[in-house]
Amino acid sequence: MTSQAETKEMDTSNILFICSGAFPGLTDQRARRGAKNRKVMGFGAEREDEREEEGLREVTVEELVGYGMLPEFLGRLPVTVTLRELTEDELARILTEPKNSVCSQYQLAFRADGVKLVFTEGALEEIAAEAIRRGCGARGLRSIVEKMLLETMYYIPGRPDVSRCIVDRETVRTGKVILENPRGERRRAA
Repeated sequence: MTSQAETKEMDTSNILFICSGAFPGLTDQRARRGAKNRKVMGFGAEREDEREEEGLREVTVEELVGYGMLPEFLGRLPVTVTLRELTEDELARILTEPKNSVCSQYQLAFRADGVKLVFTEGALEEIAAEAIRRGCGARGLRSIVEKMLLETMYYIPGRPDVSRCIVDRETVRTGKVILENPRGERRRAA
């Protein structure tokens, strides 16, 4: 059976394609292969972080194929660039600094229900640390915040006894936010 879908040709010579992703284990795979050729003790030895950074810069098409990527796909990507992992501080900044950041989106959603959503510094640090533990980088920040606030987002609408919702370090660990009423009295959600 053949498809009756219409196809159109398109000149992609002036289109920039950017493909990105995380490749856990790629540096470990490279380190095992290169370990026998490296000086790891004594004068002139490389530090561990220098070896890992160098390993990322020198990744080859053959190594990416060995990692599991298709040669036909890699052949269409003439330039390969590697980036270092984001730090905890950088991930915490990503939560709040961009114009349409994850935190500001949730704050806007809560504001629609008349509730002010507040993230403490400790909460931002803990969310970033959790993203690092999970190995999910910036992409995982939204899922961490979503899981943490999901119950509260269903609980809040129509609740005049809640004026503020505070997310602290403990909230990230347990999912239990601090609810504040209009009189300033606080309690942790059950």
